[in-house]
Amino acid sequence: MRKFNDIYKDKLNESESLHESKVLESFKQVYNALLENYKTNDLYKLTESNQLAFLSELSHYWSEDEGLSDKGKLFLENRSSSLTSNSTSEQKKNYIKSKIKGVVNESLRLLDLKYKVYDVIDDVYKQVNGQSINDVLTPNEIVTVIKESLNECFGPFVKNINIELNESATAADNESIQLYEKEYSEEKRKELSKKGYAEVNGSYPIVNKSDLKNAIKSFGRSKNKDLTKKHIIKRAKALDAVNLLPKDWSEK
Repeated sequence: MRKFNDIYKDKLNESESLHESKVLESFKQVYNALLENYKTNDLYKLTESNQLAFLSELSHYWSEDEGLSDKGKLFLENRSSSLTSNSTSEQKKNYIKSKIKGVVNESLRLLDLKYKVYDVIDDVYKQVNGQSINDVLTPNEIVTVIKESLNECFGPFVKNINIELNESATAADNESIQLYEKEYSEEKRKELSKKGYAEVNGSYPIVNKSDLKNAIKSFGRSKNKDLTKKHIIKRAKALDAVNLLPKDWSEK
């Protein structure tokens, strides 16, 4: 029968081995995540300044003595995966949401906004000679006022972004449509019409998915919308791209 001491040493060695393996795995996770954030697969391909920034971040998230730090855990939990041309709308939304939350949280931290709000409350507290916070307002009432204030500040901010994004999208769509309409000559349009790739008069030529997207964008210019819609739906099915059609479209 083995001595208890020997069993204990074996278990201790096994435990240390598992711990080292876990520490090494956490290092790989953080290291690979940082490589992804820096858009590279090799640290030494970065500039010297970026290498230093990379290593500085790494030291915040992981150390040889402690392994994965609390900051490292948050970094791995909150980081967004990279997007590709095949990313879904939901993936894009989650990516944007995650990034914006990060930007806002960091901005709030740098501005010390919470403490500046407390300064405002303290100012009221002094002016009314308050003995407790309830002499100002109840905590719930104060929080409600803070929310209302933030909504009033962020409302115009979001509204302006919405206007600018729509203007940008409209300009890009118009440019795309103009290029699309000039791409096919009159002779080519007639040829495509015979194949069923364009309408009888040569309008809305759709050879590929890019044409399909542009045809949908320029749909509003059609003089016979029912006919054009049927043509676009037919080509979408042929290109196995029905998912690109507007959600409210139907064959009728």
